[in-house]
Amino acid sequence: MILGYDAHEGYQGKLDYDALKAKGGKFIIIKAGEGYLDYSSQDYVKLAKDNGLLTGTYWYYRQVIPVNGVETWCNPTKQAQRYWDATKGNQDLPPALDIENTGNPYFRSNDILTCLQEIERLFGRKPIIYTGYYIWQSDVKSPAWSNNYDLWLAQYRDAQYIQLPKPFTAWKIHQFSESIKVSGTTIDHNYFNGTEQDLLNYANGETTIPEPPEPSTHVKILVDQLWGRSEPIYISRTHSVITRKGEIYEKAGKSKYEKASGITWQPIRIPERIVYVSADKKFIKEVL
Repeated sequence: MILGYDAHEGYQGKLDYDALKAKGGKFIIIKAGEGYLDYSSQDYVKLAKDNGLLTGTYWYYRQVIPVNGVETWCNPTKQAQRYWDATKGNQDLPPALDIENTGNPYFRSNDILTCLQEIERLFGRKPIIYTGYYIWQSDVKSPAWSNNYDLWLAQYRDAQYIQLPKPFTAWKIHQFSESIKVSGTTIDHNYFNGTEQDLLNYANGETTIPEPPEPSTHVKILVDQLWGRSEPIYISRTHSVITRKGEIYEKAGKSKYEKASGITWQPIRIPERIVYVSADKKFIKEVL
């Protein structure tokens, strides 16, 4: 196992990198922001890298944020985009999404997955999940997709006594202490699960900006039933149910906006004919 650290510039401040390295530390993961708040961590990351540590960053996920005193849903896609804007992927280790209880009531596992998927799209690398045993099992409800991601586990005990949250079967990084001081500064301590060469392989250099995805040629139905029309206008008694939830259809040209109703209609191809369906995001979504 290889020793490393995680830190937040606003909390730890200036670090003694010589002391951190003398203790055997090889990497450090730095907080980049939370919710919609960017902590402008790029200089902090660069300083750690210039001092010889492999670097990573993490984003503190918020399910809700206070707006004018009201707890308000915090868009998961926007959080991922703020994370990318804050770092531009200039780190060695994969990005990480921090899932904690504090300030994060009412977890929605689908929103967390949306955030993870958008991080992967932007960074071009599959992110790590930072969390604790009870948080993941009790609050996030151990979704089946969990094992698609590496686990950074916060659990303050020796590795031999680790209790993994379901359905994870292994941990990649173990945060085993939040109270150890190095050169007078308290800093979180972690182990990477592997050899130093494994760590170097895991830290595969700076992320390149991924190519934007190709425009979608298909749409997916989001509601139980969706009416189809022969033309993108209202014609009494000519509606017919032609879709079911989850079905995917090929696009059949450009969408048409109907000024009178304010509805945009998407032509889709069904056997032997083309019909128009509502292109509102509540009814259909584009799929690659």
